[in-house]
Amino acid sequence: MNVILPTDREGVELRELTIANAAEYFDAVDNSRAHLREFEPGTEKKYRTLEDVEKSFEDQDPTKVRFGIYADDQFVGTVNLRDHGPEARVGYWVDARYTSRGFATLGAVAITEYAIDAGFKRVEAEVIPENTASLRVLEKAGYREFARIDAAVGLEVCAEGVEPTDWSMYDHQEMWDAILIDTVLEQIQELRSPNSTS
Repeated sequence: MNVILPTDREGVELRELTIANAAEYFDAVDNSRAHLREFEPGTEKKYRTLEDVEKSFEDQDPTKVRFGIYADDQFVGTVNLRDHGPEARVGYWVDARYTSRGFATLGAVAITEYAIDAGFKRVEAEVIPENTASLRVLEKAGYREFARIDAAVGLEVCAEGVEPTDWSMYDHQEMWDAILIDTVLEQIQELRSPNSTS
C-alpha cells in the first residue's frame, strides 16, 4: 500500500507516487518547463516525454521515494526523499501553475518529519543561492544553513539530540567538492541507465 502523509493544511497531502501517476507528473513538468529550466534544469531535461517519466518510475532508484503533493486531489508538485546513509536528502518542485500558495513548504515539512520519524539523524537539502524562494521554503520548514559557496547552499534539519553540522573547522570548498562529486556521480549513473534518453 502506498504511503500517504498528512500536511498542516486540510485538503493537502503527500501521496507516494507510482507509474500510475506518470501522466499527471508529466503534465506538471510540461506546464512548468520555463520555471524548471531556471531552477531544476535536470528535471526539465530528463522528462521530455511521458515515456521518459514512465521509464523513470519503472527504473526508480531503490534509495529514492517520490511523493506527489495533492491539493483537493489535484497534483500540484512533488517532493522526494533519498537515503544517503545516516542522513537523507530532500528535493521538491511545484507546478508553475500552483506556486506561491505554500505547497512547497507544506511538502517540505511533511517529508522532513517523515524522514526523522523513519530514523534519519539529519535531513539535508541543497539549493542554488539565486533560488531565494526555495531558501525561504526550507527556512520555514525548520532548516538551517550549514554551508555556502557560490554554487550551492546546504541546509539541514537534525533529529532531536543530534548536534547540527559544524563545517567551520573545514574548508567549505573541499566539503562542497565532495558533495558535488557525489551528485555528479549520481547523475552519471542515471545517464548510463538503459532507459536514459540523453
